[in-house]
Amino acid sequence: MRRKRWLALTVAALGLVALAGWAYCRPPAVNALDATAIRSVEVHMYPWGHEATAPPGTTSTDSAAIEELVSVLRAGTEAQFHKCGSRGGLIVRRLFGRPLLVEFLPGHSAEWYEFHYDGKPYRVPRAAFVNAMRRFGVAVPLECP
Repeated sequence: MRRKRWLALTVAALGLVALAGWAYCRPPAVNALDATAIRSVEVHMYPWGHEATAPPGTTSTDSAAIEELVSVLRAGTEAQFHKCGSRGGLIVRRLFGRPLLVEFLPGHSAEWYEFHYDGKPYRVPRAAFVNAMRRFGVAVPLECP
């Protein structure tokens, strides 16, 4: 009887550890991002074409800027992949869990800005994304070269 109870407790403990590991490693869905669970956002610009170095990025803990950016990202709708590369990336550092990577690019439509998150392409209204990035002090490119 004691052995069965010990085995049941061991299995339950391992199950809880596995569940905690899954929650830590799994990125949330884009529409489930929570600005209050984000500690900081790092913006990194990538070199492009003839640029030898990338423009400088920034790091922000400004909760209002993070809230605006998350609001824009949550409004993203799935898009189609195309050949253009990303022009920059956001490293979203959460209070709990691994950092998230969001890569962004201007796309080919004046209406939309695009980003890749968790292996999927999304698009958001261009004006909203550009304004959210300005809150971080970053001017994002408006065209794919």
